[in-house]
Amino acid sequence: MGVESIRKISLLKKKYIEEKLNIKLNKKNILVTLHPETLKSKNENKNNIKVILNSLKNMKNTTIIFTMPGADANFKIITNEIRKFVTKNSNSYFFKSLGDEIYFSLCNIVDFMLGNSSSGIIEMPSFKKATINVGERQKGRLKPGSVIDVDFNEKEIKGVIKYLYTRQFQKNLKKITNPYDKGNSSDKLIKILKKIKLKNILSKKFFDYRIIA
Repeated sequence: MGVESIRKISLLKKKYIEEKLNIKLNKKNILVTLHPETLKSKNENKNNIKVILNSLKNMKNTTIIFTMPGADANFKIITNEIRKFVTKNSNSYFFKSLGDEIYFSLCNIVDFMLGNSSSGIIEMPSFKKATINVGERQKGRLKPGSVIDVDFNEKEIKGVIKYLYTRQFQKNLKKITNPYDKGNSSDKLIKILKKIKLKNILSKKFFDYRIIA
């Protein structure tokens, strides 16, 4: 349904977004969303965000836009590291919330998404844009060719960033189709819900676990 909502939005132009967010977009632009790896420790999550930030240091003619991580355990560690990075790097910005209109418009403008957000897998392909998917948070999801999986490894991430800008990859990117775009998802969902019998659903049913066991 996230993909379906893209069609209902009039994408904003670059100049309007710059004025609205008070930012300066550059020749190259990157959208970064990193959520906590929920099965990893506090120190591992701290190391993960540092790897991401180190991979983005010293990038020329590039604007980096960070969005808020999800409120899972250890999200404050990620947020704090991003804030420190933004303070030291004038080409980077951090936003708690953008709203669908601005967010999807940015997806349409940036060169690629970096992080471990489901949006990079489900929605970015509709914009013919690449995603560098880091770590295990999205492991097992169906992914189109626009999504490249990497570990939390600075050298590997930098190598993939360089690869994304190659002429061959950009050419292949134009041929990408979004496997999550199957038409009117909401209409299909409504048809399924209409077939479900809702009688007596307010009554709780309990089972004796000793019998089940």
